[in-house]
Amino acid sequence: MNSSIIRIKPIIFIVLLLAVIIGCSSSPEPLTGEGRAYAGDEGSELAIPDDLTGKGGARKLALIDPYEVGNVTMSTTTFTGIGLSKSKTSVQFVPMENDVILAFSYQGNTTTVFLDANQRVLVVGAIRQYLEEFAGRALKTTGKTEQLYGTIKPRMVWSMFSSYMSKGRATPTTRLGYDFVRRAPYFTITFPETPNEDHDATGKNYLQRSGFMRLYFTRSEATALADLLDQGFLEKNLAEELEMRRIRRDEVKANSQVNKTENTADVSASASSEVTAEAMDAEADSYAE
Repeated sequence: MNSSIIRIKPIIFIVLLLAVIIGCSSSPEPLTGEGRAYAGDEGSELAIPDDLTGKGGARKLALIDPYEVGNVTMSTTTFTGIGLSKSKTSVQFVPMENDVILAFSYQGNTTTVFLDANQRVLVVGAIRQYLEEFAGRALKTTGKTEQLYGTIKPRMVWSMFSSYMSKGRATPTTRLGYDFVRRAPYFTITFPETPNEDHDATGKNYLQRSGFMRLYFTRSEATALADLLDQGFLEKNLAEELEMRRIRRDEVKANSQVNKTENTADVSASASSEVTAEAMDAEADSYAE
């Protein structure tokens, strides 16, 4: 089958390329949610009781900000639409909402996708089915296969080239499937063009729709993504993260106590030295008399 190709006129391509060079030369950094919407109390990191829930009824797991649990290599279409280009997506866990963030750059746009627990189950299931069919040589080489494993509707935010340019928010009907590129079958996650929920024709958010995107994963890359999205892995990783933070916090407290003790000892020694000096001065005055 033919892969989806984005065709861009030469003059538009040059403008886009210059914008990317100026504003998007670095990979996306680990995020802290939608404008720190997930910010929690860093000093209170204990697990939260079962009856406390976050957005949409999701169980809160801990009062800490999103943190990176790993990253996955993937491929995206190039600006010219010819061939694929290697990239990476940062995978971050949001304990406050039990969400996972996929943060990546796509043709210069910084994109963030939020997957809730149910959506992650569907993605992991799709990957496992792809892997089984891959191993059994049962993947279809003709026909439309980009949606064979179903769809999900994650929240997505993006900024065009940089945070200073147009931003957008959408909920795309995202397709899970696979695609053959040069006879190699890739697991794919496809985001169609979707209306911008924050569209403002006269303001900063002037883009009416999100752009078409397709992420390509080899068999090993898809396996790595499924591992990072697994709920069991995320909760185990969270427990380890909380333990490391507790150890660091205890070390800081211990060092603070040591410094406090040393400072007290220094003050006592200084006071003792002053008393001794005063006594010596008194003795000298007495001798002189």
